[in-house]
Amino acid sequence: MRCPACSAEVRIGDAKCGSCGWDLKQLYTGESRAAQAPRVEDPAAAAERPRVAAPPAASPIHAKLEIGTQLGAKLRLDLCDRLFLERYDLGNATPSFLREKTQVCETVEEFIDLLIEDMRCSDSERAGIRKGWIEQGRKDSGVILGVHFPGRGCFLNGPAFLQLFDCDSINELLEHPEACASIASTAVHEKLGHGFISESTATGRERVENGLERLRLAGRFGVETVDTPDHEILNRKCGLVFRTNAVTDEGFSRWLETDLLGELGIGREAEDPEALAAIDPRIAAFVHWAHAPVQDTAAAIYHADFLQGADSDEELAGGVIALSGQPPRYTLGCVLMDALARHHRPELVPAAMLIAYNVTMNLSSLAVGDLRELLADPRFNATARATQLLTLPPCDTAASLADAARELLSFAPPECLVSR
Repeated sequence: MRCPACSAEVRIGDAKCGSCGWDLKQLYTGESRAAQAPRVEDPAAAAERPRVAAPPAASPIHAKLEIGTQLGAKLRLDLCDRLFLERYDLGNATPSFLREKTQVCETVEEFIDLLIEDMRCSDSERAGIRKGWIEQGRKDSGVILGVHFPGRGCFLNGPAFLQLFDCDSINELLEHPEACASIASTAVHEKLGHGFISESTATGRERVENGLERLRLAGRFGVETVDTPDHEILNRKCGLVFRTNAVTDEGFSRWLETDLLGELGIGREAEDPEALAAIDPRIAAFVHWAHAPVQDTAAAIYHADFLQGADSDEELAGGVIALSGQPPRYTLGCVLMDALARHHRPELVPAAMLIAYNVTMNLSSLAVGDLRELLADPRFNATARATQLLTLPPCDTAASLADAARELLSFAPPECLVSR
């Protein structure tokens, strides 16, 4: 097996990594799920056998926290990072983003300073942006609860949580069980959801390398960063890429709040599919199909097209927001992840994202029009690739899922999921 911190080879049973000193004891009890040799199952055989929900692997975290307890005063966000490694079958992937810090900022100024630390602008522009953001943050500190910066970490807006839960200090906040659950939910969504996609998938890494993540984050704060023709082209590419993949970006991150934190007894409940179906016949058709998908790629692509356009349908989106408090890309994206978890296994949903996002576009040289055309192709956008994974026979391991996607959908597998 490999050390999650530095990727060095380590032996099962080692207490620490010999290269970097990372504590390995908390990753396994005897042998972790991630260290086990993957069992590759023939897809045809898998289709014939009855589906029986496998019991979750024994988690070392459960030895420290009883399921159903609240995190309370001892908020340990690092437990979420470790549980991510323990719960999910990631093949040979070594998610280095887990080494990045998760920080609860105590003041608006601290939160803003961390956000603009490496912004590409002059000192005077940075000072102006800082002043504006701080003023906005003081007026409405609940706008953004947290942000993940690729390569730097996850920063949580402490003042926003203080306002949300009517607390006077961070210490008081960490004594508040519901506040701790909300902080953990935000950290999981931002760091383990968006962080995993940004730093562990081929599409995500390309977005980071080409500056698209930086543009997206600036956009979240209403900052105008376009000042040259080249920058305008990049901004247009950014909009295309993130709009196309919004369902899987947000759906996966939202789903982790339910599944991962559900292991600790503090997960958010997913919305009732039947209540969602009652909003619109198109949602009903998607929910019905997702519950019992058939091996028909045309249907999968049809539903992916619907999901990608759901946010722009004002009436439909309004109904979803009224029910769930979030736009369709979050809520219906979570339904898609639930379907993948049910059809394959919950432990394979991150691996499904590795496969869905295993596409690079050569963004630096591709024209905007060509990019738009390619992203409309169901072979090259993550949402359509994810829905097509539901047309495969049920799989039990990340390696067998990648094998089936290669053989039946012609999806090139990520190197970390290739059977050895």
